[in-house]
Amino acid sequence: MGGKGSFIVLLVIVAVLTLVLAMMAVYLFIVAGTPQNNAESAVHTDINTPQRPDADELGYKKLFEEKKFFNLKSEDNKNPVIQVEVNLVYFKKIKGIKNVEDKITSFESEIKEAIGTYFQQLTLEQVKDPACKKKAKEDLIKEINNLLSSDENKHFDIIYDIVFEEWFYQ
Repeated sequence: MGGKGSFIVLLVIVAVLTLVLAMMAVYLFIVAGTPQNNAESAVHTDINTPQRPDADELGYKKLFEEKKFFNLKSEDNKNPVIQVEVNLVYFKKIKGIKNVEDKITSFESEIKEAIGTYFQQLTLEQVKDPACKKKAKEDLIKEINNLLSSDENKHFDIIYDIVFEEWFYQ
């Protein structure tokens, strides 16, 4: 009888362990292993949302030390101007470029000229539109990156962002 009793106890223990193992497998594969597909999780895992690089990967350069005014395209014999403070946000290290900061410094005059020329093409009505600031950022980032890559064999996206700390017009 002792042999049958211990056999039944062992059979119960094996059954309980098998049940626990099956429950853990279900949990791992179904609950924890699949990504969430609800709207709340889509906000956090949206592929189209660009990730900002780490702070230690980015450098910052203020282009104009003093307030800088640019003439806008004239309308009705008025002299509209815009005052902007431009800060470049750039990648500190880029494979293929020895010193990014030196490269930006060497093109600083051309970058300032490109910014001035860009604003000379805009009217006062255009710069009043809030979408104009976003478009100016996009256009200038593209233009400055093209300028900085002009003496390279390959195109580099050196400028990550442009920050307009001031955007006053009259």
